[in-house]
Amino acid sequence: MLLDEHENNRVASIEPVRREILQGKDRLAAWVKSKPPKSFFKGISDKAVVTKFGKLSAWVNDRGEYSPEAKAEFAAAADGWLVAYADANEFVVCTYEVSRPESKARVMLPDVANWAGVPCVTPHDMLAELGIRMVLGKKN
Repeated sequence: MLLDEHENNRVASIEPVRREILQGKDRLAAWVKSKPPKSFFKGISDKAVVTKFGKLSAWVNDRGEYSPEAKAEFAAAADGWLVAYADANEFVVCTYEVSRPESKARVMLPDVANWAGVPCVTPHDMLAELGIRMVLGKKN
């Protein structure tokens, strides 16, 4: 279902997210290795994306409430790139993370997205917006 939505240009991710997923040894990593086409994970070298990421990084680094470790983690992780890509391409970010502006130990993706003006939705909301219903049933 997600791949169908990708073919309709409604769902995609970015290469840094792919790299983070592939560090795991779970079902999601196996799915990423075998199912999505290369076009599912977008590159981040576009000038607009790089510029947006620079602005996001500067905002995070200027925030006195974040610890140096939180800032370093943000710089190394995919979250900032995801928001930058969404901002540059007028996309929506989908995440289970919730906003925690009081956090000092971690820069939360929804807080960065909020600062950038990028809409952030939960996977449940995304599936509903796409008209995808998941029905649990017994295996035969």
